[in-house]
Amino acid sequence: IEVLEWDKGMRNLLLIHLESLNYVNYQVNKNRFPTLQNWEKKSISFSKYFSTATSTLMMMSDLAYGGMLQNEPCDSICANLYKYFYKSSLLDDLIEKYMVKVIAYPKDESNDTSSCNLRHFIGYHVEVEEAESYELYLQNLDNCMTDKKPFAIWACNWSSNISYNYSLENVEQQSGLERWENGFVFLDQCVKDILNILEKKKLLKYTTIIFYGDHGDDIFSHGKHYGLTHAIEPYEALIHTPFWIYDSRLESKEINVLFDTTRVRE
Repeated sequence: IEVLEWDKGMRNLLLIHLESLNYVNYQVNKNRFPTLQNWEKKSISFSKYFSTATSTLMMMSDLAYGGMLQNEPCDSICANLYKYFYKSSLLDDLIEKYMVKVIAYPKDESNDTSSCNLRHFIGYHVEVEEAESYELYLQNLDNCMTDKKPFAIWACNWSSNISYNYSLENVEQQSGLERWENGFVFLDQCVKDILNILEKKKLLKYTTIIFYGDHGDDIFSHGKHYGLTHAIEPYEALIHTPFWIYDSRLESKEINVLFDTTRVRE
């Protein structure tokens, strides 16, 4: 008999970040995403989902607060805000009853994440915790996903982003195309590793999982715009990203309705 130490009426929440993966690459290169393809078939898929930002951190902020206005008074990604628009984020609202964690790998050497934490880009009481190694990343997730208390965990593997490819093995010997391919292969393997933790602990049936592509920016496919790599037009391939929800209580299906990042909190 499976017994949880908390009310079964409460659901665990797991957000799985799919860095730089746009819908076109996902569909065209299916052989690189066996894990994701398998879970999409078991999920509710939103075929017309689009991201509201062309930056990973900005997109995460839009998701957390359910709107695009938290960063509007800010004139750069690292600037300190002088006022805030929202009173709380999704994670702030859950923290009283849930184990809330946002865990990322690899560590951001540019310190963008640290500076964004200082200005509460995903919540006033929650920050992104960066793991020094992939092993620690999985271990930290494993430690949080227990039956002791319901959890709300945001798992962010950023290795498929060209700026984070240094975390891949033998990166010095790889061409740009190889790094791109291997980054996505590693992303798929990471999803498999994370979900294996849930399955081994028999927590999958109590957990709602949201898979989402952040912005789909693919190795500067539309140019660098004088170094402003995210200050670009919302090309369809860039913002048309994967999004689906897995819940063991719900039947898989495709929903063909326009849907964006700011509505995920709903």
